Amino acid sequence: MAKIRNWYEAQSNPAKLLIAFLGNCLFWLLTHTVFLLIWDDMSRSIVYNIFYAIWMGAVWTLVFHWPLVKKVFTRNSTTKEL
Repeated sequence: MAKIRNWYEAQSNPAKLLIAFLGNCLFWLLTHTVFLLIWDDMSRSIVYNIFYAIWMGAVWTLVFHWPLVKKVFTRNSTTKEL
């Protein structure tokens, strides 16, 4: 795990945010699919599962990685205003 953490920490902030978003999407895709297979008797399409995973991945990324989101999407003082 230390190698993975060191690799993650060596990435740039936008890359860290993308990795966190993709990890959250994968987590929600797997957990939601397992939930639907075990407890839900309605069959859902894979597009539904993917949309749900992307939506929840975005929400979890915003909530749990908010300082990183602020770092990536704030303007620099060198950025010219339009």
